[in-house]
Amino acid sequence: MIQLAIQQASQRCLHSGEIPTHMRHAWQMLQQSSLQVIQIPNAGRGLAPVEPIQQGTVIHSEKPMLCFPALQHVAKVCHHCLTPLQSRQASISALHFCSKSCETASFAYSRTEKLLDMSPLSEYCMEYKECFPLLLARAACMHLSKQLQPTEQHPSSSLAAKQQSSNAPQGDIWQDYMFLTFAHVPPPPPSPWVETHALLQKTVQEFVRKQQARVPTHVHQSLLAAADDLNLEWHVGMLARLHINSFRVDGVLLTGDGSLADMAAASVGAQQGGSLGTAVYLLASLFNHSCGPNVDVTYPMNNSTAHFVASRDIAAGEQLCISYIDASMSVKARQQQLDWGYGFRCSCETCTEEMTQQS
Repeated sequence: MIQLAIQQASQRCLHSGEIPTHMRHAWQMLQQSSLQVIQIPNAGRGLAPVEPIQQGTVIHSEKPMLCFPALQHVAKVCHHCLTPLQSRQASISALHFCSKSCETASFAYSRTEKLLDMSPLSEYCMEYKECFPLLLARAACMHLSKQLQPTEQHPSSSLAAKQQSSNAPQGDIWQDYMFLTFAHVPPPPPSPWVETHALLQKTVQEFVRKQQARVPTHVHQSLLAAADDLNLEWHVGMLARLHINSFRVDGVLLTGDGSLADMAAASVGAQQGGSLGTAVYLLASLFNHSCGPNVDVTYPMNNSTAHFVASRDIAAGEQLCISYIDASMSVKARQQQLDWGYGFRCSCETCTEEMTQQS
């Protein structure tokens, strides 16, 4: 656990090189916010406001450092920001974007993802309803794409650079994943994790082999080293973090031309709502859980940009909590879901009061 290391690191100079690499992006985001990291007994790190916050205030907003469309909507939403597309695309295997700026910003992974044969892994995920291996594959593509930079430069026009910056992820999943809290997974790793690693590894090895005739020798050597980084230990470590740090991005799918009338009709039709995809956030990963949360998670732009809104007045220094699950369930159901999905049983005031009433 990192505990309060980021808080201690904020006392040092970023340019001195003393702040660990996996904390630098979080440190920068924390410095630009009105939040502070606090230590919670038996819960590790948490977030609290520096000053009192009024109900309805947007406490924090953040773009994800990694996201992927919901499996049932891979041809219906932007692969970079999860914005619903105005018209459904024909292919579920291709990458689809809502704008030129998202397409430009996706260059960090799309140039590699387009060249990899992801079909075996995609078919596995579709069969077993698993999205995390595809999130992991996108992270792998980001790592591989970095090795191609000497031969495949990002579009360099000022407009492209501006578009890329405005839609760029907040954080770097490859650099920052060690910052995320992880679930303890005793050896040996779960067999499905081993299976998905084997599928990804085979895909990456074939990609690297084909690149040997297309790129300079030193670039190919970098690709070989990057492929070695994507070993089973990395795979298990990433999945142990994705399982407890991922957010379901809820939104409204469009069925027409994207007009206000279309959006209103889609909002009325419950069948058009649901999950747009799954996203991983850097600073927002520090929000702890409560069944009586003082912070609501919203997606007002109907994409993967998350807004965290005060659900009541909050005192300075009070821990900020969201609900990881449907808090309207019974206390027994909540405890079971949290234990199964996150590895803990909730002892918040809401659960304590409800269990006392039932005893």
